[in-house]
Amino acid sequence: MPSPDLVSIFAAMQSYTASELDLIASKRQEEGEEGLEYAEVFTDFATKDFVERNIRVRPISGIPDETKDGRQSNVSRGKGEGDEDEDDKFNKLAALEMQAIRQQQKEVQRKIKEDAAKKAAALESAKKKKAE
Repeated sequence: MPSPDLVSIFAAMQSYTASELDLIASKRQEEGEEGLEYAEVFTDFATKDFVERNIRVRPISGIPDETKDGRQSNVSRGKGEGDEDEDDKFNKLAALEMQAIRQQQKEVQRKIKEDAAKKAAALESAKKKKAE
């Protein structure tokens, strides 16, 4: 079965939505309801404080670098030109921390195995003494 044309789907959606909105408007008009004014509903969004806090403007430095397939340039990431050493230092430090955590976990596992072996040996010796 061929897929329906998107244009016809959206046209049908538009006509259905428009008819439903017309129906709602006519019901409200019959009941004597008055429509809400935009200014009554959206007063919180019209304040200067709201606009200053919530409308963001992309800085010029955020323009993607054309030489790196559209990724951001070092300048836009706040690194300047050629500060790759910071990334290397961070990666090396992270690797050292992970290695230290691995060593700690290995030590914990070794102690657990030793304790289990000691318990098994104690049980075995208790069984031998009981058998004698």
